[in-house]
Amino acid sequence: MHFKQLDLKLLVVLDAPLAEGNLSAAARRTNLSKPATSAAVAWLREFSAMNYSA
Repeated sequence: MHFKQLDLKLLVVLDAPLAEGNLSAAARRTNLSKPATSAAVAWLREFSAMNYSA
């Protein structure tokens, strides 16, 4: 796994939807816009797919 590419602040964004259950509440919790929260989750999804598909 290439952790050097991972911004650790994204882990806070990952935790929010898991705890809140949806992106709107997660965006409020992290003080980010809905598009920014969605983009962060998408980036994490892509990161994990790149590192676990091998």
